[in-house]
Amino acid sequence: MVKFLYGLKRLTFTLKPSEDYEIFLVRQNEVEQYIRRIRGFIMIGKPPRMVIYGMLGVGKTHFLYHLGYKLKDLARCIYIEIPPLHRRSRFLDVHTVIMKKIGLQHIRNLYMKAIEVTEPELFGLNTYFKRFSNNKQINKSFDEFTKLRADLAELIKNNILSRERWKSLMRFIAGEKLNARDQRILDIASNRLSEDEAVNVINSIANLIRFFENKMLILLFDEVENLRPLVGDSLRMFTEALRGLVSEDSDVGTIFASTGRTLEQIPIISDETIVRRINKLNYIEFKEYSIKELRQFMFEIINYLRDEEADLSSIISQISMYTKEKIDEKTYPFTYEALEYIIREIEIRFKSGQIEVLRPKEIMEMMDISMAKTLLDNKTFIDTNVVKEALTL
Repeated sequence: MVKFLYGLKRLTFTLKPSEDYEIFLVRQNEVEQYIRRIRGFIMIGKPPRMVIYGMLGVGKTHFLYHLGYKLKDLARCIYIEIPPLHRRSRFLDVHTVIMKKIGLQHIRNLYMKAIEVTEPELFGLNTYFKRFSNNKQINKSFDEFTKLRADLAELIKNNILSRERWKSLMRFIAGEKLNARDQRILDIASNRLSEDEAVNVINSIANLIRFFENKMLILLFDEVENLRPLVGDSLRMFTEALRGLVSEDSDVGTIFASTGRTLEQIPIISDETIVRRINKLNYIEFKEYSIKELRQFMFEIINYLRDEEADLSSIISQISMYTKEKIDEKTYPFTYEALEYIIREIEIRFKSGQIEVLRPKEIMEMMDISMAKTLLDNKTFIDTNVVKEALTL
């Protein structure tokens, strides 16, 4: 029915960043310039750092997903949505999310490969594991090769090959607070990583990914505004951790996205010491859309969702007999007048303060509302009357 009636691959116009990441509508040229800059950094071996900010709904999250898709040949991009935090939250709360997104088993395999190329004799002590045959031994110690602090390197090396202890070790590496049993199994004084150790672990993993996978680890931090509640020691430790991630010695690429009209409204990453490391040239504002851009967005999203197998010429010729409004392959299932009505409605609501920001979100919502009414009324196209009735319910 979708193909026959509406010529679309799906009936919802609202884009989902996690699913529609292959495209970025309207501002393709602008976005491509940012991606080219990041690709260039990766190609010369420099971990990219960038901050994008702007009002809610202007495409920041979609950009992060699109960036991850476009960089998949050069980088291992990890999308991290910073969870809502309270005033005493720690960087370790985010570190745990990072570790689980990378994958604890994947991290374990990386460190086992590191042992194989630095101290292969350890594998001979444990026949449970097979050697990674493609890796050649290198003339470096385990801690030197992994860039781990000596105490962390020793802890990992002594426990990661053990059937009984590796799970306790991975919980510790992931920043979880260990219970007494896990702490006793690992024979360690502290039941949780420090922030400095967490940054060291992330940097170490980035180094191993670059060596074994020939890709750069890039962390895509979204919802950075959720750091605003942090105060006191929590704020200080979080700032120090992020400062470590963006330092010149770090092997980790970091892209931050935050809601805010100005740079000063962005928590932590507007700190002067972090700004100096990222460089103000890499702070990019995603501005509100213009009416012209929103109009273009409607045409582009219809084209994106178009079912190429649909016989549009036949469908449109039949519809044209039932309406005086203009409709063609660029607008179907909408008429030109129906799309223009949506634009006028956006303008009116923006000027009256009902809509705070000009952005695609309201455009997509109005198109969805209109499509839902059309489907319920069993109509084959969307004209001005349909849109007007749908938006006044």
